[in-house]
Amino acid sequence: MSVLTIGEFNVSQNSIYAIGAEVGAPGEPVNGGTLEQMSQAFGHDLSAEPTVANMSALIGKVGAAAELQNNLPVVQERLGTGQSGIELAVGWVDKSGLLTPVVRSYMRGSEVSIPTLTEDDADARAEINDAIDEQLDALRLTEEDGVIATDGVLGWIRRKAGLTERVRQAGAGVVVVAANERPMNPNEADGLPLEEDEVIQPGMTSADYVKRNIVPRLTSEDNFARVPDGLDGKPASGNAVAQAAAQLVARQIDLSSARIVVPATAGLWPQVGGQIRRALRGIQSDFDADGQQLVVVSDPYPVDRVGGQHKSRFQNSQTALGLIPRAGQEFLHHQ
Repeated sequence: MSVLTIGEFNVSQNSIYAIGAEVGAPGEPVNGGTLEQMSQAFGHDLSAEPTVANMSALIGKVGAAAELQNNLPVVQERLGTGQSGIELAVGWVDKSGLLTPVVRSYMRGSEVSIPTLTEDDADARAEINDAIDEQLDALRLTEEDGVIATDGVLGWIRRKAGLTERVRQAGAGVVVVAANERPMNPNEADGLPLEEDEVIQPGMTSADYVKRNIVPRLTSEDNFARVPDGLDGKPASGNAVAQAAAQLVARQIDLSSARIVVPATAGLWPQVGGQIRRALRGIQSDFDADGQQLVVVSDPYPVDRVGGQHKSRFQNSQTALGLIPRAGQEFLHHQ
């Protein structure tokens, strides 16, 4: 038996309840998976068959990053454990495989396992990045294939830009970048030294930053989509950004045959890749029908195992915890 991780998860075949579960030969869970364990801890009733609405309710129960710590005594009693909130969160994140880097078809499980970065170790990071580049080369991308890079907070933007450069070096032709008008928080640059020629100015939006600092590295301005605020006055959602990027890439690439690679930060590839897959299928309904056209790649990033380690080098464990049901919810849109 082995534990089914998110990186190995086959969207076409596996139940999201199998994530983090020990599975037998047929691929069916033998013991309770991560979502079942989290539901028990947070007092959530899982539906017999997974649904988007039920996952949305679990996401609400998990709540913000501090929710587990704030309700720790109740959670400990439900689980019969004395573990701390950090220990519980790290255990679930590790077992789910959320932060394990991937180079994989979005719909099909990864056939090659890339190690997880467990600490901020330069040598280990270099070895993992070599493994990622090896898998990117194995894709044998061509000028007919494309890359879609989206925005996020400053650290995410930088990391996705770095991945995009590596995908382009592996042979992809067209690079499309999309960003919304979210006002950047001055604290986003904390712990992130300025790179050469990088400009961060007060009042910049995400789109301003991307156009000034990222687009010249990756593509032409014609391949950049600035996504305006929604009718509610709020920054465009991830779905809206994905739709703008999909429309832009569809003008240049044959969606009936080309592959699209989506770079994502650790733990977010299920959401980012899923949003873009839905957007592309909204343009061409048979896109990725064989599960081979949409490829996701994510980077190595260690979880904070002790608490208080800087966000520029570590993923907060309880923030990561909330990404597990979000991944499950997104997978359901493709089943």
